[in-house]
Order: sequence, then C-alpha cells, then structure tokens
Amino acid sequence: MLIFTLFGSLWLEFFFRLSVFKQIRRLSLTILPFAGLYIGWDAFATHFKDWGFDPKQTINIKPIFNLPVEEIAFFLIVPSAAILTIEAVLHIKKNWKV
Repeated sequence: MLIFTLFGSLWLEFFFRLSVFKQIRRLSLTILPFAGLYIGWDAFATHFKDWGFDPKQTINIKPIFNLPVEEIAFFLIVPSAAILTIEAVLHIKKNWKV
C-alpha cells in the first residue's frame, strides 16, 4: 500500500513541476518533527506491548527502535503524498488559501 501511495502522488511532482523534492530542507522540516514524534510513540507503545506488528505481514527489517521498516516508511511516505497532493491542488487552484 505504501508503494501505491507513493506512486499515486509522486507523478504530481513531475507533471505539475512542483519542486517539492527540490526543497528538501523545507520538506524535511515539515515531515521529520512529526515523524519523530509518531515513531517515538510507536516505539514506546510496542516496547510496553500496547500493540505490535505481525511478523507475517511485515518484511521483518527493524532498523530503528525495533519497529518494522514499513512503519517508519509510513510516517515519511504518507505525509509526502499529502504535501504533493496539496501542492498540486494549489498549483491548479491558485486562488485557494492555505
């Protein structure tokens, strides 16, 4: 699903020439603080067994805080897709206020 989410919005970057990924500092400052909070929350919750991840449904690569790589990618890909979508709409609807 993450791949579909990524490619479902990635084309917007090129089709509308949005330059979202050319502004990597801005994108990072938008996504990384919140991703860090949610990854920290996930690490806390899984450490105390409030929830977990089924190894049959994950790649089982755990690079950070014993979290599956898919969980970490989720907090990077979904916000990127949302930003691309918003930027594409703003490109088309120039009079919309954000």
